[in-house]
Amino acid sequence: ATRDADFLPIINKAKEYGKETIIIGMDPGFSAALQNAADYVVKMGESKDEELEE
Repeated sequence: ATRDADFLPIINKAKEYGKETIIIGMDPGFSAALQNAADYVVKMGESKDEELEE
């Protein structure tokens, strides 16, 4: 198992090479540190259709 913070070094290395970074994750538990390190953040969640199917 990995934690979000395990990905911080690769995000930082990519940025050293001038790459833009995009993080995709879900709440709860989406690391604030990881979100702050990325250039773009996409938060995934359940859509209304998925909620109705449950």
